[in-house]
Amino acid sequence: MKASVAITIIVCGTILIAVPYIHSTIAMQQLVGTMVALDKEVNLTADLPKHADTVCMLGGAAMIILGAVAGLRSDKQD
Repeated sequence: MKASVAITIIVCGTILIAVPYIHSTIAMQQLVGTMVALDKEVNLTADLPKHADTVCMLGGAAMIILGAVAGLRSDKQD
């Protein structure tokens, strides 16, 4: 596997790990913005499923490991 492909897999895995945290931050900002604009309490229950965090972490970690192993193998073959 080319080194650029391995790096791309590692970057995508890192982004996949960060997705649940980014989603939570954006959802909180929207909630606070709505509460301030309406000047009252708002209930926003559009959250990710509970297992989505785990799936994103495991999937991202697997992608990072795969990219690292593939990058090391491509260096040995050259």
